Amino acid sequence: MQIRWNFKMLPNQSQEATLEDWLVTLRKHRNYALRERIDGFQANNQGVEGQVHYAFGAYCFRDSRIEYGSCCPLTCPVVKHGVVPQDFKLAFKNSKIKDKKTGEVVGTAFKWDSASGIQMKVTTQLRNSRSNFSIIDSDVLQGNITKLDTAFANFWKNNRGFPQFKTRLDSFEYKPGQVKLRHIRNSYATAYLPGIGFVKFHNSRDLSIILDLRTCTIKRDAGNWYISMLVEIPGILPELNALDLCKSVVGIDMGITKLVALSDGSFLENKRFATNKRTARRLAMRQRAIARKQKGSKNRTSAIKKLAKQQHKIAQQRDGHNWQVASTIVKTADAVAREDLKIKNMVKRAKPKHDGKGGYRRNGASQKTGLNKVIQQCWLG
Repeated sequence: MQIRWNFKMLPNQSQEATLEDWLVTLRKHRNYALRERIDGFQANNQGVEGQVHYAFGAYCFRDSRIEYGSCCPLTCPVVKHGVVPQDFKLAFKNSKIKDKKTGEVVGTAFKWDSASGIQMKVTTQLRNSRSNFSIIDSDVLQGNITKLDTAFANFWKNNRGFPQFKTRLDSFEYKPGQVKLRHIRNSYATAYLPGIGFVKFHNSRDLSIILDLRTCTIKRDAGNWYISMLVEIPGILPELNALDLCKSVVGIDMGITKLVALSDGSFLENKRFATNKRTARRLAMRQRAIARKQKGSKNRTSAIKKLAKQQHKIAQQRDGHNWQVASTIVKTADAVAREDLKIKNMVKRAKPKHDGKGGYRRNGASQKTGLNKVIQQCWLG
């Protein structure tokens, strides 16, 4: 079965600087590719004030679908994405022509390539001409374009949000088979990352049972670096038993004062890691310190890092406590019944109350805001 393991990395100074440079270049690369697709799509498919110039091969007859370079306005544009490279040869690809009856390949033809295909070819040229692209692994760069394709597919097919420009990028991914494990010890191990080198990481698993190492994601969080491995290990997931075969059942009720109330009369406490007085005061101090610093200054960057470390510590404490609570509940009975909470609706703002005279009555917005903070800090979802 496949399972994902996360480990904290221990890169040296040169490796950390290289990782930082990679993330900056990958962010710029993604934003440029997104801007190119947006401009091309708007120019080819929307009404614009200026004259629109289509490239060679951008038209075809509706009936025959044969592309021509010099056409009249009666023809239709077939380049929906509008990505036209400077090197015009990169815009085409060889496609196989198959017989509709037999399915056999009877020849090849030149066709206009997709947006991702063109941008991947341009990326290959950038690796040969620019130093900041040449130090990055080619599969990581191609994966950057693939993620952008996934974002567009989610927008068109799954009604997700339109892809946004990123002001900060904190992760990148290696393809299966690229990362290699070396020097496995009880407390640490070493992973070979293409383009980075051998990097140590804290080992808390039995890595000797790994049958296959799939994708690996390198993440940055609050100044720390982590590696997330998708591994294939022996074993299968246990099958779910029917409710008739369960010998014991326990019901749970999620709350705020008590995190979980069980049907057997026991309670599990809610440790307020972020909303207790001491931590809340410290978070407020960190946020005020950021507001007082000048934007773009080193002091502001230092203050942001302090706040990020504080929030990262709170998230780790909360995550560890929730895993302990979940383990306690699972060991209580064979089956667990819980209520289907709509967290998104629970944390909505208080609706305003009109008094009918152009003003508003008290609606308890301040109390509702405090309640929303506590609900979000509980991680009930």
